[in-house]
Amino acid sequence: MYKSIFIFLIIDLIYFNYSKSEYESGMGIKFDNVKVTPAIISYVCLFVSYYFLVENPVDFKYLKAAIFGVGIYGVYNATNLAIFPQYTEQIAIRDTIWGISMFVGLSLVEQFVTS
Repeated sequence: MYKSIFIFLIIDLIYFNYSKSEYESGMGIKFDNVKVTPAIISYVCLFVSYYFLVENPVDFKYLKAAIFGVGIYGVYNATNLAIFPQYTEQIAIRDTIWGISMFVGLSLVEQFVTS
């Protein structure tokens, strides 16, 4: 897993450095103002999702759905929290919990309908 994290970070940093000016001019994001902790949380969500869905996949369907929800909603919300000053922790947490609940709920409904 550590190799994958290292490779991912290197590739992402190259992409980020290449695209930084486009993000700043196109979206008005000032990277000097990016909050570090939510950015780290976003990467943790990515790595946890990758590990449990790709490198060491879990077999339990509902746990897989929860991890998928963390991967999508957690990354989205932590990234918004890192770059948008008006985005609040309350919104990020609530929406991430919603995403987890949505995918687990979808898995439950899908199993009920197909049984």
